[in-house]
Order: sequence, then C-alpha cells, then structure tokens
Amino acid sequence: MRSCFNDIDAVFFDLDDTLILHQRELDALAGDTFDAFASHLSHLERAPFLDTFFAKSRDLWYMMEDGVLPGDVAEMYAFINTLRSLDAPESLARSMHSHFEQLVLENTVVMDCAVDVMKALGALGKAVAIVTNGYGGKQRRKARYHGLDQHVAFVMSSEDAGCYKPLPGIFEKAAQRVGARPECCVFVGDMISTDIRGAHAAGMKAVLIDVKNRRGDRLAAGAVESPDMMIRALPELLSVIHPAKDADKEKRAQDA
Repeated sequence: MRSCFNDIDAVFFDLDDTLILHQRELDALAGDTFDAFASHLSHLERAPFLDTFFAKSRDLWYMMEDGVLPGDVAEMYAFINTLRSLDAPESLARSMHSHFEQLVLENTVVMDCAVDVMKALGALGKAVAIVTNGYGGKQRRKARYHGLDQHVAFVMSSEDAGCYKPLPGIFEKAAQRVGARPECCVFVGDMISTDIRGAHAAGMKAVLIDVKNRRGDRLAAGAVESPDMMIRALPELLSVIHPAKDADKEKRAQDA
C-alpha cells in the first residue's frame, strides 16, 4: 500500500500516538495522583476514587463535547465532583488537577523524527498543522511542552473546532484555515475509525501510522477502511510528498 501524493498543499497530523507517545496509561497516572494526596484522603480507598473519577471525567467530557462547559473547566470539575461525591475536601481539586496534568505531560515523549519531518515538510512549502480530538487547553499544553507548536501553523482541537473526528467538519475547518482544498491535503493519524474515516469523508488523503503493526493484518484482510498509505515511521512520508512545481501552483491558483 503505497501512494505518491501529488499537488499536496497541507499535511495535518493527529497528536496522541502520532506525534507523541504516552508512556503510561491515564488510569495509572490518576492512581499516582491519588497516592500523592492520600494523606489528605485517609478515609478513601484508591479503587473507589478511580472508579468515581473516571465516571465523572466521562460525563464532563460529553459536556465539553456538547459545548456546555469549556474544557479546562470540565477537567477541573472532574476532580471537584469526584471529591464532592466521596465527601472529601473539594479544596484539594485544584492541586490534584495540576499534579495530574503535570504527570500527563511528563509521561509523554515525541515520536522519533517528528520535528525533523515537520521541518522538512515546511521546507517543501507545505502548510503543517496539528488536528486532534481532545480538550483544547490540554492538547496545546502537550504540543507546547514538547516544542511542537513551534513547527506548525496551529494546533486545532475538537473543542476549538466545535466538532470532533471522524466528523468531516474539523478536517474541513483545518483546510480552510490554511487556504487549501481538502483534496490537496493529507491527514496522518493512528486511528482508522476517526483519522482515516474522517479524512476520507472530508475528501482528504489519509495516512495511517502503525508503529507497532497492530492493524496490518486487519487491513490486509479488508476488514476495515483502508488508508491511502500505511507507514511505520514518520520519515516515510517524505518519500511520497514532493515540492509542487511552479506551474502546478499557478494552475491551482487559477482554478481556485
């Protein structure tokens, strides 16, 4: 499965498990957060706290998704509502939230060669941006923490866009923001259900990054929607995306 993408003006990247990798699961980080404040939560046990926290987090995620609450408020209230429902001091919420957020950042690493690839695409004259599901503030903090925001035109979250992958709207808004037609854009992500399906629905090319080769057999069997290209590492993109010829640029400008 290999394509040559001609007339590409923009390359959009998913964030989690595409440009950055999470070294530990969120439930482990939430458990570490409970442990860090355990002396103030002496009447609570770890497991009930985590069960309550993730239930509240899920409810508040949907409130953010529906536009009822800003993401940063929803994230904070996951802790407030957890502590409140367990008769624990709500005054701990801000500190626990800050601790958890710092753990999330510290337990992410940048994918090999991610910055080099983004720089190379920029040098080829392509617009580069990050388009990701998630809380806007959290996703921008991740990008800023690793310096990825310095190499992209923007970081657009589903909260920012008011719609989420795989809905085509978030992809279309990203294309509009860089002034590119969807058919002249490539989206790179790790999820078939959101990244590949959504990019295709918006009329974009779609590249699946599958670092651990978890989806190759399913793709070969035709069990899921196929990307236009599948890669194991980000530098593989550079072999199929080339600088646009001046004549091609002029033609696209005339057609626009």
